[in-house]
Amino acid sequence: MTYTRHEDRPTGTVTALRALEALRAGVPNRESVLHLGTMQSQVVERYLANLEITARRANWESMDRVPAGLLIAGGFGSGKSHLLEYLAQRALQQNFVASRVVISKETPLYNLSAVYRAAINDARVPGRPGSAITEIGTGLQTESLRFAQLYRWLATDGSFVDHRLTATLRMFEQFASGDEEFVDKILQFWAGDQFGVAEIRRRLREAGWLGEYNIRSTREDVLCRDRLSFVSRLIAAAGYSGWVILLDEVELIGRYSLLQRGRAYAEVAQWLQGLTRDPSAPITTVLTTVDDFESEVLVARNDLEKVPSRLSLTAQASPQLLELANRGMELLRDHQMHLEPPTNEELDRTYHAIKALHGEALRWSPPDVQGIERLPSNRMRQYVRAWINEWDLIYLDPSYTPITLSTDVKVDLGENIQVEDEASSP
Repeated sequence: MTYTRHEDRPTGTVTALRALEALRAGVPNRESVLHLGTMQSQVVERYLANLEITARRANWESMDRVPAGLLIAGGFGSGKSHLLEYLAQRALQQNFVASRVVISKETPLYNLSAVYRAAINDARVPGRPGSAITEIGTGLQTESLRFAQLYRWLATDGSFVDHRLTATLRMFEQFASGDEEFVDKILQFWAGDQFGVAEIRRRLREAGWLGEYNIRSTREDVLCRDRLSFVSRLIAAAGYSGWVILLDEVELIGRYSLLQRGRAYAEVAQWLQGLTRDPSAPITTVLTTVDDFESEVLVARNDLEKVPSRLSLTAQASPQLLELANRGMELLRDHQMHLEPPTNEELDRTYHAIKALHGEALRWSPPDVQGIERLPSNRMRQYVRAWINEWDLIYLDPSYTPITLSTDVKVDLGENIQVEDEASSP
């Protein structure tokens, strides 16, 4: 197994302290992942190949209908979140816009609008510290070839895109150097805010363009899917290599009701296979879940049979939704990339890297510590926390000899319908 390190890692006491604190909390940040790198070389190899395909799409060099994403499985504390942050940093280095979304009560996977808003709000633009949508809008070069290609796509293959998006792009171009308040309203509409149909029609009428667009209200989930296609191509038109969206804790599907799970499975299929109406969008994704999701949810609850049956009885469920839900369950069952457990050599390398980090952060020379027993069942997070806790205790009291015990934590995938009322879901 190859251990992948990041050569461009920050140095210095402040960054060492930030990295150490992130490792203590179990919440990876840029400093910690660049310091430790990752040992998941197979995942990185597949991911870099997807970045290459996505960059070709962003540059209008390829429209290959190939899978858009990766599905990674691992136990609690196995390093999934660390890996996602590492992958985000690699994307930023290669000029991609990167978003990381943790699936939660506020961002249930079946609610695309919530996930989209979270992705936009979290998006990081390479070398730009501001709001992602503002930085993307600022980066648009309206005289560039990529901008012309975006317009050409909207008029042909992208003709399905809601005309409010197409019309506001034209208005953005018209007013980019003038009405800042109106331009900002357009940007926020692209990011997920509302923009009244009446106001858009009024603006188009004033410009003499009203007859060129079919401006009407559509369902929010349909508009949101169009936004994904549109904004990913805006990102390309602004000169970036595409959009990387990383979805963590997908296993929370197990907490939803049966109907919500069906809709979430359909979203899994879209994220991993590409958008149904726009599979060549310059988007690539990585989804993470626990390694026992199949046994705990798909098998134990018989979702493979119950979900299609439930969706077929729902008036709002289309045949396409049923097909996507089935495909999403198949992907979760058959197409996971399981995280490889650490070897003794990799544990030694990580131990010495964290030991050096602890010493740099606190300006001392940490002694060797025992940590926890090396067992196949132990997770990387358990080793890391044990080492750091023992060095922390010895730093405070050099005479103390710590002994660490660990217990396994099981993720609760029991159904919890309080996430969101089914009737309010698209």
